[in-house]
Amino acid sequence: MIWLTSIINFFKRLDSRTLAFIAGAVLILFMMQQCNTIASLKEEVEKQEKAAENNLNNYLAAKDSITYFTNELGDAVAQVSSYKFRVEDLEKTNLNLNERYIKVLGLNAELEGVNSLLYAEIKVKDSIIASTSVSSLDSLTGRVEFNRFDNFGSGNTRSLNGFVIVRYDPINKKFISLPANLLLNQTLSLTAAIEEIEGRDRLKISSSYPGLVISKIENINLVDDRLNPENKINKQAGFSIGMGVGYGINLNPSSSVITAGPTINVGLYYSPAWLRF
Repeated sequence: MIWLTSIINFFKRLDSRTLAFIAGAVLILFMMQQCNTIASLKEEVEKQEKAAENNLNNYLAAKDSITYFTNELGDAVAQVSSYKFRVEDLEKTNLNLNERYIKVLGLNAELEGVNSLLYAEIKVKDSIIASTSVSSLDSLTGRVEFNRFDNFGSGNTRSLNGFVIVRYDPINKKFISLPANLLLNQTLSLTAAIEEIEGRDRLKISSSYPGLVISKIENINLVDDRLNPENKINKQAGFSIGMGVGYGINLNPSSSVITAGPTINVGLYYSPAWLRF
């Protein structure tokens, strides 16, 4: 216990001004720790409030159904509420991520770098009335050609081209058609957006292709802190280089004498995590 006695004797030799400075420094360190604790509690409260907000959003999204309306261009628009999940919480849901997103899109299992997931089921009910032309190949055989092109606007098109050979059977006295050679090309254009309406995100999908029905749509916005590093407070311990000016205790190595007084120093400093605020 010799070191303890030495420390006690050292403090006894200090004047009142030096003792007041040391007490003030200790008080400042204590206040800094309290500020750090308060900041950590505030961050935890904000985190829990955000989680509760996301849970309410997902509850309302699960109860929501697709609504349909027509925009100013006369195109059909489908709208549904978006989900908000943290990446680590997705596996706790009933969503089949492997089959619906990860495998199909070739994503990594941790969804690293992914900010949003979109899914849509589309049904097309179509009918075509094509113009025809008939040409004679011989006295018993004819060629019927089909040709139709439609432009529905906004990148939505449809074309039908082809022919079928028709032959008259004089023995059975009826027409016989050979297998038809038809080529159908369709271009379907979808326009999508995620819009905040009344405080909640909603996915909207529209197309001008006639007979197109969007039977199911789904949007999952990922709100993991890893994808939004600006929301995280960096409180890691670490070293830094700096200059300090103050009043402190100095040790003279040559005489082993400890003195108190103003100091100016440049050095390498280490800050523990609890001092970061």
